[in-house]
Amino acid sequence: MATSMNKKREMILKGSIFTTILQLAGPLMLGNLAQTLYNLADAYWVSNKVGYEAFAAIGYVWPITFIFLSFSIGLSVAATSLISQSVGDDNYDNANRFAGQFFIISLFFGLIMGITGSLITPLVIHLMGAKGILYDYSVQYLQIAFFEMPLLFLYHVYKSMRDSQGDTLSPTILLFISVGLNVVLDPIFIVTFGLGVRGAALATVLSRFVISGYVLKKMFSKESQVHIVREYIKPDKAVIKNLLKIALPSTAGQTISALGFSVMNSAIVSYGEETIAAFSLGNRITNLFMMPAFGIGGAISAFVGQNIGAKQYDRAKKSVFIAISFSFGVLIFGSFITYLIKVPMINIFIKKSPEVIELSKNYMNILCFVFPLMAIIQGFFGVFSGSGHTKYTLYLSLGRLWLLRIPMIFIFGHFTNLGSNGIWYAMLISNVIISIVGTLIITQGKWLKSTIQI
Repeated sequence: MATSMNKKREMILKGSIFTTILQLAGPLMLGNLAQTLYNLADAYWVSNKVGYEAFAAIGYVWPITFIFLSFSIGLSVAATSLISQSVGDDNYDNANRFAGQFFIISLFFGLIMGITGSLITPLVIHLMGAKGILYDYSVQYLQIAFFEMPLLFLYHVYKSMRDSQGDTLSPTILLFISVGLNVVLDPIFIVTFGLGVRGAALATVLSRFVISGYVLKKMFSKESQVHIVREYIKPDKAVIKNLLKIALPSTAGQTISALGFSVMNSAIVSYGEETIAAFSLGNRITNLFMMPAFGIGGAISAFVGQNIGAKQYDRAKKSVFIAISFSFGVLIFGSFITYLIKVPMINIFIKKSPEVIELSKNYMNILCFVFPLMAIIQGFFGVFSGSGHTKYTLYLSLGRLWLLRIPMIFIFGHFTNLGSNGIWYAMLISNVIISIVGTLIITQGKWLKSTIQI
């Protein structure tokens, strides 16, 4: 394993930039495919066997879990950046120190947030404004789904340790196993056992639990140069401070995004449960074609981190242009395909509600123009994550949702007759502006400075 990781490091630091990024991005794209298939399986069984209201509830509560998970995502960004920079500098002792502290923080907060989230679910759903059947389904799903939280925290530790070394395949294989199990369990719990929306949540938690034992074993295994060393599990003030300095802006950005999406969902549900169902369905279907953007964004993170650690700044800068240009081109093609096949895709999941079908078509028509912009935005997020300059991610997230999108949603909703389409146009315009702002930040080059401070 160590030899394989050394080859990955050599490839990242000296190999063809385009080929290396594609090799790193390939498994990440497959991982996104696995997650999308899981979402589509949930969508199919819940919408067809329970009802579109239950499916709307799953999409409605997503920002809540995202808020709780944002701390883990922020820490994961920090750990991946610091570990990859340490690997690029050939300092595996530092890499293991970062991994050990990430592990103990994640174990503690994952348990706390999972338990707390489940207990306060009814209150949170009530504060979001859900009523009637949407409230009931949301509570039923989310109270169980929160027990996945500590398992996700642990998986993020494992994924950061692997991704930072250039091993994007191993976490993807485990994700496919988990998703495959979830796809099998969905109809059993939802239909056979008659658990409805609770069954969808239970299938997700159990499928994640199955891989967690293996994840723990591999994190402690010495076959990898980056692993959990027992002496580094004790709290280390300097390391934790370095992790949190990078993690907190990213966490704030993720939390701000999640809160923004919660506000968006409240605005969407004001147009009816059919609109929130269309929003959830459109996102799940179009995620199939968004895989290159997320895969390239993840790949550029490890690539940039290691090259900054090795002080190869020109190579890091060049990789950004190559990666985003490729992703942008692929997503233009994806937009065209989405436009052509949107109707048959929608009809697979929604058969008995013409209004949801029509709303989904309207939403996806506008999403086709958003796709290429997401290639740019996700690429920028990957760059800032890999370099550890997460304050820029915070600025872009804050600007995109709170300074642009949410005010536009309010303006379009109260001063135009666009209806729910005003929300989709606000998404498009906010992404255009943030793509321009992100380009200006990238060209300044301040993100090239190393962020290791121990």
